[in-house]
Amino acid sequence: MPTIASKIASMHRPSFCVSWVKHPKSLEKIQAFRFGIFSKTFDTHFPHPSSGLDQDAYDAVCDHLVVTDAATNIVGYYRVITPDAANAIGRQYSESLFDLSPLKHLRSKLVEVDRSCIDPCHRGGTVILLLWKELFQFMTLRGYSHTVGCSSVSIADGGHNAARIYQWLQHQQKISRVH
Repeated sequence: MPTIASKIASMHRPSFCVSWVKHPKSLEKIQAFRFGIFSKTFDTHFPHPSSGLDQDAYDAVCDHLVVTDAATNIVGYYRVITPDAANAIGRQYSESLFDLSPLKHLRSKLVEVDRSCIDPCHRGGTVILLLWKELFQFMTLRGYSHTVGCSSVSIADGGHNAARIYQWLQHQQKISRVH
């Protein structure tokens, strides 16, 4: 039998909806959400800031994974670039920033996840877990086995956190080479 505390907790637990978006009007709402998150969190400068949208050529060919709250506000998002989408554009998004040629043999099974955004009020773990669960199901159903993506790290603290992450990654790489 549920306790009073568990009933109260479930009453205050937000309900979320996870969906894949294709409709152009929904895509515009996503682009506005991304613009807001990236411009506030990372002080990102966009080519056409007056539009209030974060948009590029990938949006038209990618899959868009969205988490909305009970009021249908977007609270989480991933842009998913499948091998077909990458072929349509001519490359993965990450290839504009990094040399991914060592991963060439994985291309047909490689999904790129980018433009990850979570509303600051929902960064407690639930939304990211919902995104990852749906992404895992998507990849499993379609036979994809690898994922890649970029991550942004704020340098508002003078770059100290970014330097710590870099040092940690270097240390992890050295450890993995030893084993």
